[in-house]
Amino acid sequence: MIDEQFVSVMQRIGMTEYEAKVYAVIFHLKFATVREIYDICGIPRNKVYESLKSLEKKGFTAVIGSSPLRYAKTDITQTFRTLKQNALHELSEAEEFLKSQEKPEPLFSTPHAYELQTEWAIQNHLKTLLSQCKSELIISSADTEYLLHMIPEKTLKQLARKVNLYLVVKEDKDAEGVPVPCMTLDSVRIPKTLRDVQPTPFHKQNSKFLLISDRTSMLSIDTVEGNLQGMVFFTDRNFFISLMAENLISYLKPLPQIRK
Repeated sequence: MIDEQFVSVMQRIGMTEYEAKVYAVIFHLKFATVREIYDICGIPRNKVYESLKSLEKKGFTAVIGSSPLRYAKTDITQTFRTLKQNALHELSEAEEFLKSQEKPEPLFSTPHAYELQTEWAIQNHLKTLLSQCKSELIISSADTEYLLHMIPEKTLKQLARKVNLYLVVKEDKDAEGVPVPCMTLDSVRIPKTLRDVQPTPFHKQNSKFLLISDRTSMLSIDTVEGNLQGMVFFTDRNFFISLMAENLISYLKPLPQIRK
């Protein structure tokens, strides 16, 4: 009968159940043939061969003799010394890889503001933000073509039915082809002191669009040196975000919906 504790301990260091059972037989018998291992383990013969091959590759067993072929356990101290060295090397390589994927000096280091440095990360954060929005969504778009690429027509229509959606475009012509009603900044409503400084994102040359969800989180998508970059701001009822949303809404006027 196979020692279940032995199998459990071996599984904790990465062996499969079959590998652990095969190794248990070899460990206790010192060496064994495939037939002996098969008879004691009671596992499929093909799995015995697969496990032996894997255990030999990992350094736990070695082949001795040839007629019949026998498998013996290797020196435990040497085996685990090699395993530790290999694990340390793999961890070091993984650490260096991850360091190479992140920027050395993030723009923000607080828990409530951080960068998204890949398009995959931006797309997935955007998807989560839209699905979690409950009552109000402001989308200020400087590039409606890119906006419709990132947020499909069907999703925009669903959002318009689900929440108070304010889709702000830079110019009247930018509303063409957008499947939901759009708005633009009304210069008459904007105070004279602010007319030369248009609200975000329109004053940013490389901006794509900006979203404010429920006045608690904000996502700004821009291009920086030709690369897409997302900036996330998140906190509970942040005063700055709430004030920005309130002011932006107060400066808006609706546009007639124009379809291509």
